[in-house]
Parts: sequence; C-alpha cells; structure tokens
Amino acid sequence: MSQNESDVGFKVQDQLIRAHKKVLMKKSRYFEKVFNSGMAESTQEIIEIKDCEYYVFIGKYGDFITLY
Repeated sequence: MSQNESDVGFKVQDQLIRAHKKVLMKKSRYFEKVFNSGMAESTQEIIEIKDCEYYVFIGKYGDFITLY
C-alpha cells in the first residue's frame, strides 16, 4: 500500500506518520478497539499523539506503519 492509499495519519512531535487503519487493526488489539469504538479518533483523518515522543511511537508501532 502506498501513502496515497493511507487512511489515517498520526501527528507526533510535529511529524506526520501515515498509516492504514486495516493494517493497524489487524496487528494491534489497541487500534482495533480504538477504530471500532465510536471515539473521535475512529473518524479522524489525523490523530494527534501528545504524550509520546516520535521515536518511541515509531519503536512501538513501526512494524505496522509505512514511513515516507
């Protein structure tokens, strides 16, 4: 999948990380619950992550996302 096909982005320390909801939901129970919960994040195109450093986020979820 390419960046153009991504359907969600994470803004972490002013850097945008694009991803695919289906991949995240398949690989992570946390994201499966978030995107199926009806929470605001389930419909947002860009989700701002405030309490996490960029490299920590990439270290935890880097296997599920594509960096461009």
